[in-house]
Amino acid sequence: MEARGLKHDQLRWRRAKMRDLRDRFPQEYPEDDVTCFLASGRCVFEMQALMAAQQRIVSEARADELSSLIDHEGNALPLPPARLLIWKHPEPGREYVIGADVGEGLAHGDASAACVIDKESGEQAAELHGQISPERFARLLDALGRHFNRAELAVERNNHGHSVLNTLFHGTSYPDLYHHTDYDQAGRNRRELGWPTDQKTKPIMIDDLVEAIGGGHFLIHSSGLVDECFTFVVTDTGSQEAQPRKHDDRVIAAAIAWQVRKRPVPQVAFRRSRQRREMPTPRVPGDGNARLWRQKMLCRLPSGLGRTGVCGVISRIRAPRSARGRWRRGRLTHSRSAGSAALPIRELFLCSYIGTAYSHRLRRTRGEGDSRRRNRVARQGRQQVHA
Repeated sequence: MEARGLKHDQLRWRRAKMRDLRDRFPQEYPEDDVTCFLASGRCVFEMQALMAAQQRIVSEARADELSSLIDHEGNALPLPPARLLIWKHPEPGREYVIGADVGEGLAHGDASAACVIDKESGEQAAELHGQISPERFARLLDALGRHFNRAELAVERNNHGHSVLNTLFHGTSYPDLYHHTDYDQAGRNRRELGWPTDQKTKPIMIDDLVEAIGGGHFLIHSSGLVDECFTFVVTDTGSQEAQPRKHDDRVIAAAIAWQVRKRPVPQVAFRRSRQRREMPTPRVPGDGNARLWRQKMLCRLPSGLGRTGVCGVISRIRAPRSARGRWRRGRLTHSRSAGSAALPIRELFLCSYIGTAYSHRLRRTRGEGDSRRRNRVARQGRQQVHA
């Protein structure tokens, strides 16, 4: 107090103003070159938490700035004019998430930003920022995600984000892209590629980020992110956005990454396949006369079976396992018989259907209580099939 030439009355006045204005005190009475730009609106984030983070960042060691990354083809990808700052290098076995906000790439427009967060600890590991085109930003995101153990990558799909997602999905084939799950009016869930920032998701992601920074759950290392949090305010209309002539690229990227970190990995439900009943193994004649054998089989079909029923059964019956052989010029070669006759696959299905039809006929006679009749019908079926 004596070094700055302050008096006790001045300190009492300052403390009284802080109690009255609370969060508006840094805006009305700025103390440094950051809080002096809070000209209008109320800061969304807690000022005390931001000031504490700013003081901690000043005392930390400088981040490592890389000049290039390795792309998906193994080539060196230069970073300039973008900057990549890494505070925590990737460790084997750890999982990371990346949130990306895509800018237009113009000299005086919004910049593109990406925030890397450790999924377990919630600590900021790296930051990518720069005025680059969406196509180049997609290439850098692919290399950055692969550098951090193939981190889960969530790209904002608004405006130019569709171009970035298209390059990541079709161009570089990134292995772990975030898919957002939403629900339609009928209550059915649908998954779409990328993160949507709209009227439903933006208040949630900003409020969660405010709580994470204020509660100390999100450990920030980027001074640029703290500066953008200072100028991210609530306007008179109630919207949450950056002040005029300010940017919020890092804030949106960090909010997306924090949301992806909170969301659990979707579990894919696998349906158990139905067990198909095997058809009886057909006996193929050894004389090789396929046309004669076909006519013989069609004549022995059960009564009441029309052509439509035969075609329907052929389209639904699976080939017997023992009758599966090698395909040769569109015909199935059955090697079980002595002559190794080559017959069309439909004839094998017809032969299998005869035994199935007799088994259904046998099932219908079970309620009659006549064991002799059931045995006779079964004996006739075996004779017809093995004739």
